[in-house]
Amino acid sequence: MGLLLRSLTTLVATFALTFSAVSYAEKPKWASQIDASIVEFAVGASGEPFDFDDNGGDFDILVAALIATGVVEAFDGTDLTVFAPNDNAFYMLTGTDNDTDAFNAVLSLLSEEEIAAVLAYHVTPDVRNSRSVTRAKTITMLDGNTISFEGGLIIATNSEAGLLDIDNRLSDGMVHVIDTVLLP
Repeated sequence: MGLLLRSLTTLVATFALTFSAVSYAEKPKWASQIDASIVEFAVGASGEPFDFDDNGGDFDILVAALIATGVVEAFDGTDLTVFAPNDNAFYMLTGTDNDTDAFNAVLSLLSEEEIAAVLAYHVTPDVRNSRSVTRAKTITMLDGNTISFEGGLIIATNSEAGLLDIDNRLSDGMVHVIDTVLLP
């Protein structure tokens, strides 16, 4: 009986150590990295560039704008955090209800340089998880302007955005999906 009790105690202790070690070794959700780049993440969620599908939750318009302005190369291999507006955000901005009309409205309202500036206002250097975003007093974006976080919203110069999907850790940065196009 003594040997059985000692064996059982050893077995329980081994399981306890094993499972406690596993729980400490697990990364927080925001640190779990997807083996894809920021651009691959957006294209993967949206499908082929310029293949507008009128799914307001993906990034067809954002991807098309990145390609149309040539800004897509700026994302190559750099640690960045992107606040990515989904297609619904572009519908709200342009007063349209589909990808093609929203993209064409953006092209007619803004020059290529202005579109590039708006896109740069959605990106900040370095990788910032949601905790870093919500605790920062201000965050300087690639265009030099700043955003802040207050009351559950990203506060931009001329707009406010809610976070829809946070902490998408990728090989070259972090993506937080937002519900509004930020305007500098």
